[in-house]
Amino acid sequence: MTTTLIAGGNRGLGHEVARQLVQAGQTVRIGARDAENGHKAADRLGAAFVQLDVTDNASVDAAVRTPRARAGHLDVSTTPGSSVR
Repeated sequence: MTTTLIAGGNRGLGHEVARQLVQAGQTVRIGARDAENGHKAADRLGAAFVQLDVTDNASVDAAVRTPRARAGHLDVSTTPGSSVR
């Protein structure tokens, strides 16, 4: 089964993508800077919340730690010009 982490999944386009993926039966983690709003969105959708600020490397590292540990690897899709370790 696929697990998808969506940065900014608590509102807007990210929220809609998360909604559709949950509806399709995927496991979704919603990343958001604001914990309260992130938890609310995740609860509404049946997703999990992950504290994530993409401008903070420590936050990114922490957000990927759990899925990487569970799966043994992490496949990452990024926008051009971004980097992931």
